[in-house]
Amino acid sequence: MLKLFGVFAAFVMAGSLQAQTKVAFASLGAKVKGLRFFPSSEGFPLKSERVYPATFDSATSKYINMEIELEYPKTAAPATFTLACSYAGPAGAAGTPSIDGTIQAGWTGSYHAGGWGTKTRGTWSVGRYQVTCGDGVSVVASGSFSVTRDRYDVPEIKGAVVGFRFFEGPETTPELSTRKYSARFEKSTARWIRFELSLDYSPAPATTTYQTECRYDYPDGRSFSVTSTGDVQQGWSGSYLAGGFGYPSAGLWPAGNYTVTCRSRGVVIAQGTFEVY
Repeated sequence: MLKLFGVFAAFVMAGSLQAQTKVAFASLGAKVKGLRFFPSSEGFPLKSERVYPATFDSATSKYINMEIELEYPKTAAPATFTLACSYAGPAGAAGTPSIDGTIQAGWTGSYHAGGWGTKTRGTWSVGRYQVTCGDGVSVVASGSFSVTRDRYDVPEIKGAVVGFRFFEGPETTPELSTRKYSARFEKSTARWIRFELSLDYSPAPATTTYQTECRYDYPDGRSFSVTSTGDVQQGWSGSYLAGGFGYPSAGLWPAGNYTVTCRSRGVVIAQGTFEVY
């Protein structure tokens, strides 16, 4: 049985957390900047770690979550609100999650998320899903996604990408437990800026090797590609793949915004951005 859960994340914040008052969504004067969908195994990845595929694979998908981006006038006081949402899809496939949002005084925008799914793979019916979210008076956001069968991000391991993030370090890749993730890196100290793909798949029947190619698009128009090889051991059901580009000394990254796009067999499986300042 599919089930729901909810959480929020904000991108503009001022002041300390205070008691919130429940308000009508319309009173925020909010403009919806986007409604996006992202996968997860359970719970929500951090905003910087989410991937937003155009379609989802029924064989690997667990939770398919929605993220709503809001922009509004600077808030005077803390508040909470609720949006009721509906997933309408193939016959017998429907869900009614909600988004319970929290904002603090001084914010001018935020991201809020809710989701629908199950801990077990294979419960999503193949087809097109339409998602609408409303405040009880009108629909404030709508979007759609598709679920296909056997559309694997990494076909060699029948895997799905469920997270994508960046970390900085020396020429030798740091151990997983020591990595410090960020979407902003200081020019005076940055050397190697690496990506990390988080992969989810059914238990591997045998040891398998796969490759991905990731392209770094620089703010000055240049591009550099990096090929990374991953190994999956028999019995594994999830792993991380790290790769990256960099310099032996700090101060050589041009300041600006970068886009990193990763492909498997020529198909885009993840894309993210980071800033060097």
